[in-house]
Amino acid sequence: PGKRDFGAARVWRTDLKATGMAGRGWAWTAYDWDEGRLFNYVGDAQNTFPVWNATPLVALDVYEHAYFLDYQTDRAAYIAAFLDNLDWDVVNGWVEQYGIPA
Repeated sequence: PGKRDFGAARVWRTDLKATGMAGRGWAWTAYDWDEGRLFNYVGDAQNTFPVWNATPLVALDVYEHAYFLDYQTDRAAYIAAFLDNLDWDVVNGWVEQYGIPA
C-alpha cells in the first residue's frame, strides 16, 4: 500500500497507525472495489461496522490481548513492531491473487 492511494508508503503507515490507535478492536487496510482504491478502516469489533465490497490486505488486531503481555499499555510500540514485521510478500501475493490493480 502506499504511493497510489496515500501519496507515499510512510503516509499509509502513519494513517494505519493512527487508525489502530483510534479503535479498540481492529485496523484494516482494504481495497474498496466501489471506490477503486485502498483505505484504512477502523473495525471496532470483528462483527460490527463491516466494510462492504472491500478485500482486506492488512489486519491489525489492536485488542489488548494482542499486545499486553509484550507491550503492556504501549499500543503504539506494538503497532510499530507489527508494521516493521509485516510480510510484504504475502500482502503482495494477495494483491496479485485478487486482481487488485497496482
